[in-house]
Amino acid sequence: MARTALRRTKSSITRCCCAAALVFSFAPRSTVAFPPAAINDRTMRPLDPQATVANGVADARSSAAVTAPDSSAAAAKVKAVIFDLDGTLLDTEALSDHAILDAFGPSLSEKFRDELRRTENYRLPWDIKRRILGLRGSEWIPMVLEYAAEHWGVRDLWSSGAGGNEDADGNDGSSPGDLILPPPPTVDEFWRLWEDRLSELCVEVKECPGATDLCVRLSELGVPLAIATSSRAAAVEKKRINHERMFRCIPTIVCGDDPAIKKGKPAPDMYLEAARRLNVDPSECLVFEDAKSGVHSGKAAGCFVAAVADPRMNKE
Repeated sequence: MARTALRRTKSSITRCCCAAALVFSFAPRSTVAFPPAAINDRTMRPLDPQATVANGVADARSSAAVTAPDSSAAAAKVKAVIFDLDGTLLDTEALSDHAILDAFGPSLSEKFRDELRRTENYRLPWDIKRRILGLRGSEWIPMVLEYAAEHWGVRDLWSSGAGGNEDADGNDGSSPGDLILPPPPTVDEFWRLWEDRLSELCVEVKECPGATDLCVRLSELGVPLAIATSSRAAAVEKKRINHERMFRCIPTIVCGDDPAIKKGKPAPDMYLEAARRLNVDPSECLVFEDAKSGVHSGKAAGCFVAAVADPRMNKE
């Protein structure tokens, strides 16, 4: 299989544009991955407003001298583009982390909050973040609660005993005089608290650099566009408030709570449904994703996949 190395850039959508030019070096169901190596002597420029389009897919130019072998036959297979939303079109991931930590309420001590502010800039540590990217709330919330019980002293909802984190003798590891914290919210309560807080924060959410320009350009060229996101429909409505120019170009949106979706990412349901609504075969769709679970979802659906890595992602 052909392999092309790229230097990573801070702009997710810039990397996506370059992926569009490179993805045709790969067979369907393969992935163009962007390693998180630091930029040194050369950086990608933003989407060139004069970018050309071959067979319906943007060919972005950059100063990184990105090249790909002639692959017009493969390029002709791609007829539509499907985007993930969070972390791909909208820069919501930092806000999502903030909302997750706030959703713990008093069950997460100020000691651990201060530590997270100092060490993680009040974001989820990568060892848990990488596991939950792209999952639906019903799947990632239990994982976060379990992680918090193990690492942050939050009481464990699933353990026996009223105290949550007690050992066989009923000791929870606290010292005499320590404040006994309340248990965390249940999964359903946590989901509601997280979405409410995220809705407040997302009023000011920014686009990923170049996202609107890319969507507008593709729309002008008649390329069918869709979004396949694990976010629920109500959350998407809040996130799009200040980005109508982008969303006008993408009339097809498949959300995590859509009745047609039986299984969330990494199952292929979302991308299969998005392709069906676009009336395009999945093997003729190009998917842009920033999450490992989403990459697996797109590949399982039979799509071309351009993986845009989180800057903290390692070579896995």
